[in-house]
Order: sequence, then structure tokens, then C-alpha cells
Amino acid sequence: MNRSGSDDKAIVCPFYRGFDPYRISCEGVTEDSSIKVTFGNPEKAKAYKDCFCRDIDGYRRCRISEMLMGKYADEK
Repeated sequence: MNRSGSDDKAIVCPFYRGFDPYRISCEGVTEDSSIKVTFGNPEKAKAYKDCFCRDIDGYRRCRISEMLMGKYADEK
């Protein structure tokens, strides 16, 4: 997974961890884990990243982000 690409500088989702042509990697539900979302083609993966990972309102609508926000709410 690539986190250092120039394209990733626009990422706003705090749970985003990396990207390759078919997958987006996110923070996991436990320490030292990750969630990988796999797509059927690179265009769908990029479209998802553009809609949810690179957009402040989009990442709040992402189901993975919603789930992970709940993880931190439970810690309070």
C-alpha cells in the first residue's frame, strides 16, 4: 500500500492508511490492524477514494469511517 504518493496529499480522512490500484487500506478496529476495501477495477477504487477519502464531507459519510468513529466514541 502506498501512503507517500503525491495524490495522497489531498486525503482528509484520518482513518486512511494507503492505496494501491485495487485496494484502499484504512485503520483497523483494533491496535495494529487494518481494513482493506477491494474493488473490481482501479477506476472504482479511485472513484471511492476521491468521493470518500479526499472529501471532508465524504469521509464522514463513509461506512468504514462511521464504524471507526464509533470505536473512539466507545473509549470516552
